[in-house]
This record gives sequence, C-alpha cells and structure tokens, in this order.
Amino acid sequence: MSNIDVVFLRMIKHLLRQMSTDCKLSTVGLIIIGNEILNGRVRESNVQLMCQHLRNWGILVSKVSIIPDELSIISNEVKDFSSKYEKVITTGGIGITPDDITYKAVANAFEDHLVLNPEFKSAITHFFGQTKPNSPVDLLATIPSKAKLYWPNMRNNVHKYPVVTVQNVVVYPGVPLIIERTFRFCKSLFVEEHNVTFHSKVIYVDLDEIKLAKYLEGFHQKLQKTVEFGSYPEFENNYYKTKITLDSTDESHVNKAFDQIQRELPSSHIVDYIENPCTLLPNSIFQLSQENTALGHKITKSISVLREALTKFGKNSIVLCFNGGKDCTAILHIYAGILKEINEGSTDIPVLKIDQDDGSFLELDRFFEHCKDTYNLKIYNFEGNMKKALEAFSLHNPQYKAAILGVRNSDPTSSNLEYFSQTDPGWPPLMRINPILHWSYENIWSFLRTLQVPYCSLYDKGYTSIGSRKNTVQNPKLKYIDENGATRYHPAFTLTDTEDERCGRL
Repeated sequence: MSNIDVVFLRMIKHLLRQMSTDCKLSTVGLIIIGNEILNGRVRESNVQLMCQHLRNWGILVSKVSIIPDELSIISNEVKDFSSKYEKVITTGGIGITPDDITYKAVANAFEDHLVLNPEFKSAITHFFGQTKPNSPVDLLATIPSKAKLYWPNMRNNVHKYPVVTVQNVVVYPGVPLIIERTFRFCKSLFVEEHNVTFHSKVIYVDLDEIKLAKYLEGFHQKLQKTVEFGSYPEFENNYYKTKITLDSTDESHVNKAFDQIQRELPSSHIVDYIENPCTLLPNSIFQLSQENTALGHKITKSISVLREALTKFGKNSIVLCFNGGKDCTAILHIYAGILKEINEGSTDIPVLKIDQDDGSFLELDRFFEHCKDTYNLKIYNFEGNMKKALEAFSLHNPQYKAAILGVRNSDPTSSNLEYFSQTDPGWPPLMRINPILHWSYENIWSFLRTLQVPYCSLYDKGYTSIGSRKNTVQNPKLKYIDENGATRYHPAFTLTDTEDERCGRL
C-alpha cells in the first residue's frame, strides 16, 4: 500500500470517527482516462478543480486513478470504483476517435450495451447542426442504454449539453474548459440532504519542517483524535516555510486545535500570511502611501507619475518593461493597483520581456510565469540587448509611445534621468517613465515585504541584483556559515549597507 493510500485511509477513518448520526460522509473516486496524461504530452488540470468543489460540498475524494485508453482496464476500474465509492467520476475518452472508448467501457462494467440516445442526439444537433445518418458526430450521443442525462442548470438557464450518468458513475469529457464551465453547476449530482461540512484552518510558519519537528510530532499526538493534522513544506515562498492545516467536520475541534497551536508555537515565527495580495489592490498601496514616512511619500509620488503617464498616453500606448526583478515587481504591483482603481484592472497589462543572450535563471522564469497569471500580463518577448530589443519591439508595435522602467537613480548611468525622459538619440523614440526613480534599496524591500508582494525566490538565496546567469552570483556580503558548517546566504532584504547591492554582479 502506498503512502498516499495510507493517508487517505487514515483520513477516512478519522473523519468517520467524528461523524454524528444525522450527517453522512459521501465518498467519490476519480478516474482520469487518457494515454496523453500518462505519457506526459498533456498536463492534467481537472483533478484539483473537481476536488475543491467536492470538498466545499462536503464530499470526500477517496482516491484518484489515472489509467490508459484500454477497454478492459477502464471497465475493471469503473466496476471496482463503483463498488467502493458512493459516486465515481470519469474524465476523458469521450469523442469520435478510435481511442474514445469510455462509454463502451462503462457499458461493459455494468453488462450493458451502447445505443444512440435520441435526447442526446437532439442536443448534438443544436451544437453541430443537422448531420447525415451514421455521422461520426453521432458517436458523441452513443451511450450505454441504461444511462441517464443530467442537464446542468447554469445560472437558471439549462445547459444545452448533458452530463451522462450510469448508475453511480458520472461520465465527463476530459476537456478542462468544459469541466471548468459546468462542474460547479452539477452539485445536485453529488450532494445529498445530510452531507457533512468540512471546517479548515491554516497556520503559516517561517520555520522549516526540520526546525518544527518537535512541535509537529507533539501536535500530531495531541490532536489526531479530534482533527486531521497536516504540515506542508514550501521552498520558494517568500514569507513562510511551512503550512500547517487543520481539518474536521466539527468546527469547535478545529478552533480549539488552532488556538492550542498558536499558543505553543513561537509567536515570532507565526506569519499572518496574505495568500493573494492582488485582492487587496488598490487600497493596500493607497493606505501605505498615506503613512507619513519616507516610503509613504515615495509611493505617493510614484502613483502620481503613473497617473500622469496614463493621462498623457493612455493605457494602450504604454508598455511595462518587466524582467522579474525586485524593482519592476514593485512597479508592477503599484501599476496594477492604479489600473484597478480606474476600472482597467480586468484587462491585460502590456509587458515587454527581454531575453538576454547569455541566459536567465530558472527561478526567474518561474516567477515570470507566476506574474503572467497573477497580473494578467500580455507578453511581448524579444531577445538581445536593451537597444536591439526595443528596436524590434517598436518596429512591430508602433502603437506604444511610452515605456515604464524599473530604474532608480542609484543604478549605473541613471543619475541624470527624470521621471519622464525621452530616449537618447539613436534609440527608438519612446518616452521613458521612471516612477521609482528616487526610491532606495530599502524602500523597495520595505514596500514588497510590507504588502507581502511575491518576488523572485533568488532574492531569498542571497542574490541582491539579478542580471543573467553569466554575470550574476550571490552577494558575498550576505554569506555566512551555519551551525552545521554549511555555507549559506542571508536573504537580500537583510543587506544593511545598500552600497553593496551590486556586489553580486560580475
């Protein structure tokens, strides 16, 4: 038995102990069907969404199985799951190609046969128009004879494409977009009158699991009879290192365990973590700007510069130069807040990403992808040095008249810049907008850390100024030897002498 199976069984037994006679714990098994998942050609993206919805509905997902497009394997798995769990969900293997055999496999599992369902055929006609007899499209409506059709009620409008159910098995296509759009409207397929409610709380700690080991073992021993206790390491989060989770069907047990852990853990290491700082925009940056501090005054000026730029040029004529560094990350967060304030936050933010010839860090690439999703970035990607990339960008995108830069006057060759500076002769004609021109190194880190804005994890590993892989190393001023004799580096925000910011550049 695998570790995952042990965890599931332990969780099921634990939750069953908590159940009262007036509520019922429903269990679901998920079967993901597709060779493309197993061979790595397609990323599976349905399980997390379905599990989140099911848990919110008070339903326990007991097992997830990923299997190939083979008739006997699918049939046997469906039959096995159907006998073990109150509901079974399959995804994938529905379509008109030879490897779409899920309906046939489900029919075999229940000693049934396939028929062309007239009601389903009518729905297909609505989507595809009238088709000829024996059209391949008819395969979509050729389902087990004992199947029933469920029509998701989407915002009080009955969806025109049904979900197929056979006994306790719910058959979904594998297309993530369909699952995303319809699954949340299928609650009544799974929820019974007396389903339980799961209660959860999370504690974030800035110590790793090794340093927390003595606490975690104690918590597990004390709490295992009343709550499901879990701890999860986080290696790239900027603000915590371990997440502790507490789950129970009894809210009072969760609250009691939460209070107990809060009392016993060192309070200085408990993090009041903000999961998504973007949801607090624009108020978070405006509140910080109103503080009578050096940082507050500089944020106010940056906001003023960006608002002036939007007035002069308009959002659709401004591009943000963004490489994932700390300075442009701070600007991105402020800019996103301003766009949200003027009701432009729902649209994408044009961003110019310049890939240097000598390569970037994988951590920087991962962070860039995070920002792309979080801030809804529209990426213009060009290679080469700054001038070459700007020339290519301007040639292909003449609608952009201004570029926001993460430049500070302490940067090389930047001491004579203004908040608005036209590019030099010989460069593409763009207005350079420099909203953090007079920010200091400390200002940048104070802003990011105060608002818990995510930043590239390299900065937590001792990098203070990031260029390419060939010209950037960890800052030697942050180097230290830990208690085990290993060489380590303090995070960038701890650098005390900011004159040493670029000591990691070669």
